[in-house]
Amino acid sequence: MTVRQVPWAPLTIAAAGREVRARLLEPPGRRGWLVWAHGGSWVRGSVAEWHTPVAELALTAGCAVVNVEYRLAPRHRHPAPVDDVLAALDWAHAEAAAEPEA
Repeated sequence: MTVRQVPWAPLTIAAAGREVRARLLEPPGRRGWLVWAHGGSWVRGSVAEWHTPVAELALTAGCAVVNVEYRLAPRHRHPAPVDDVLAALDWAHAEAAAEPEA
């Protein structure tokens, strides 16, 4: 499988009166979860820009990756971006806890 073939889907996470957008990448046979906050120091970047490196990470690590489209500063003040990533982390934790143990 190549990086371009890693299956992914858009994801919307409900969180405290808002929605957090993300991409969920799930390589075949995946085990485990990882939540990814893309680079950009909370002020720039997007899941689209980071899709290829995150797909490579998912494929290499063999785990599901939640690539979070967090709110960017300065439009959204701190801690808004961190809150979005934490909401995605909570969501991934709940999903992982619901999976049967291997």
